[in-house]
Amino acid sequence: MGKLSLREKIMYVVVFLKEHGKEIYTEVRGAYIDTMNKVLSAHFRAYIQALEKLQLDIATSSDLIGVEARSAGLFYRGREPLKNRSAVFALGDRINILKEIDQPALIPHIAEASSLKYPYELIMSRRRIPCLDSYLDKVNISLWPRFKMVFDMHLNSLRNANVRTLWEDDIHPHYVMRRYAEFTASLVHINVEYGDGQEAGSVSGKAQMHFEEVLKSNTTIFVEELLLEHFNDLIKFVKNQTSEDMNTTSDRPTIAEIEPLVKDFAGRWKAAIELMHKDVITSFSNFLCGMEILKAALTQLLLYYTRLSDCIKKVPGGSALNKDLVSISSIMYEIKKYSRTF
Repeated sequence: MGKLSLREKIMYVVVFLKEHGKEIYTEVRGAYIDTMNKVLSAHFRAYIQALEKLQLDIATSSDLIGVEARSAGLFYRGREPLKNRSAVFALGDRINILKEIDQPALIPHIAEASSLKYPYELIMSRRRIPCLDSYLDKVNISLWPRFKMVFDMHLNSLRNANVRTLWEDDIHPHYVMRRYAEFTASLVHINVEYGDGQEAGSVSGKAQMHFEEVLKSNTTIFVEELLLEHFNDLIKFVKNQTSEDMNTTSDRPTIAEIEPLVKDFAGRWKAAIELMHKDVITSFSNFLCGMEILKAALTQLLLYYTRLSDCIKKVPGGSALNKDLVSISSIMYEIKKYSRTF
């Protein structure tokens, strides 16, 4: 048979048996199928059991829109860290499970070594894989009644809520409002691409785009107001200096006008950024949203200060202020530092 690979040798024997000993071939084939069935079943069972250890269960039966969940004892909700417990109603990073569905399969021991866990999602029904039809049908039969039951539990939690106990004298959005908004946004987001017609309607995509635009425009307004509160003089000066003004000698600002701005910024910019950070933490209960807004504010501040620095370069004798200028790299460092605090 020469130098044949093991696979080629096996195929040669199989073909020989099939042509010269059908009874033996049938017996060998049956034994092979039985053996491989046991081997593959054992592998799949081990893989599924390993995946089950990686499953992240975020919500519990007490996580309802109209129920204020407070710690009831030493061991209450001890399994999940606070960062996961706060994301019960928001879709958050869980949408990545669907967006990254074409990524390589999970390797359990690598995920476990990295202390990673994953929420459970199914999308295979959209891929039209016939061999999984019966399994997916069973999943749907189990899923929808359960989903409708949980949905009814949310509705009942609002119907049965004691209005007096729901009152909160706070500047944050009420937790019921926040949960409802996060829950609704999660359903709308999923149904834009994976809709089945039972929840969000055809207008869900337009509604999502509308609120994204509203968020974007209001974020811009909030960022500008936040910066004006702490850097009002600097921002007004920069906005008043157009490129045409800087090219005209008579309209250029003087050192006497710019020096107070430069020294004021150098003396209190870090303290002002810390106050901005506290303002955002106080105003926004959603930390991810707060992080994006703070980053936007600090980035806009960097742009204003860069324009101020460029203005100084065009002023005669402006180099005398270099000793008081804060380096762009220092401001960049602060931006990265505050981004990590979330």
